[in-house]
Amino acid sequence: MNVTFRITNSINNQDTCYCEVNAKVKEEIYDKYQKNDKLGNTYYYVSYEYTYGTDANSKKCHPFWNNRPFYEHSEGDIIIKNEVNEKLIKYLLMDMDSLETVSGSGTPEHYKKIIMMQIALAFD
Repeated sequence: MNVTFRITNSINNQDTCYCEVNAKVKEEIYDKYQKNDKLGNTYYYVSYEYTYGTDANSKKCHPFWNNRPFYEHSEGDIIIKNEVNEKLIKYLLMDMDSLETVSGSGTPEHYKKIIMMQIALAFD
């Protein structure tokens, strides 16, 4: 499962100043004898790759820009599969038009950033 979405800012030219995020999600099941896992849980492996626009400020569009605690999660995380994380993955993979209908008064771009941060906070 994967999705690509673009994060821009309102100050610079959105055609040249952006961070394109390619998010990939892989689901893996581990039996109880692997990695000292007593329950045989299912995990989501979430990874991110980034492409930047040609504008010098494009790196500032990165979802974790200027948010130091999240820098170490820039490449992705491993999270356990449960009801909460299933919804996070569903919304991460959702296209921007669909996400806009469920994201409240904020932009879908901002909502994607928040989802990525919540995934980082849930890492296992």
